[in-house]
Amino acid sequence: MIVIAIIGVMASVAIPMYNDYTKKARTSEVPEMLKGVSQAQFVFFENPYEGNTQRYASRIGTLQWSTSLRTHNNGTPIQPDIHDYDNADGTYWFFNAQNDQTCNSLNVLNKGFASAVPKEPQNVPGDWQIGACMNTTKDIHHQ
Repeated sequence: MIVIAIIGVMASVAIPMYNDYTKKARTSEVPEMLKGVSQAQFVFFENPYEGNTQRYASRIGTLQWSTSLRTHNNGTPIQPDIHDYDNADGTYWFFNAQNDQTCNSLNVLNKGFASAVPKEPQNVPGDWQIGACMNTTKDIHHQ
């Protein structure tokens, strides 16, 4: 009985710690992906043939950027000749591009020029449930 009680106490401590660990691990893809989007934004901004007027792209498809899943907008496969999709699917996140160079933690979904929104907010840490964004200085803000 004592052994069973000890195992029960250990399990009651380990399971919540495991849940927290898995939630934190799901944010690991965000910084690297946002850096990729931001690099594509810099290339788009500097490319004189894109027809842009000194601004960043407002759609991720305009940048022709995708994750290794090669899908967008909830799993639709990316087609080589279509560039009007709003987001690129990551494993746990949707990645977006905006034409707003500012980024702060008060309104991450509408700011920044690279942003990420969780697919399942309940499965990421509380301070990441709304999303994350990156500004032109490559600072990541999340809320």
